[in-house]
Amino acid sequence: MRRATMIWFLLAACFTGRAFARDQNGPINPPDTTPPVAPMTGAPLPHYGPRTRIRVGGNVQMKGLVRKVDPVYPKDAKKKHVSGTVVLHVIVAADGSVQSAACVSGPDLLKQAAIDAVKKWRFKPILLNGEPVEVDTTLQVVFALG
Repeated sequence: MRRATMIWFLLAACFTGRAFARDQNGPINPPDTTPPVAPMTGAPLPHYGPRTRIRVGGNVQMKGLVRKVDPVYPKDAKKKHVSGTVVLHVIVAADGSVQSAACVSGPDLLKQAAIDAVKKWRFKPILLNGEPVEVDTTLQVVFALG
């Protein structure tokens, strides 16, 4: 019985790639504690805690909307009777301001107006473990004539 347990233990150590023995200074393979670096520049990345950005659905994010600026309907789009929904990928900063907005889909004539309006929106900060975090979300801006 003892020999079978020892063989199982050795096989488990080989297949998992982990060393189970310890030396006087701690584990044989200590965890990597070097700070992460940016891929292109090699500069150290700032440390904001375990997670700096979370993904939140657009409907949930809209409940925390503090200030909404309506988009200006472009004159060309009005002339051509263009209406529809513009879907934007938005990053909301930890303080609730819109950090970036990029168009995912929608009528070409309405995209820039939607981006310009959403960049002026303001949200309540979202907290994770009591700390404000950035939010990655998708928002819809509806343009309707009449």
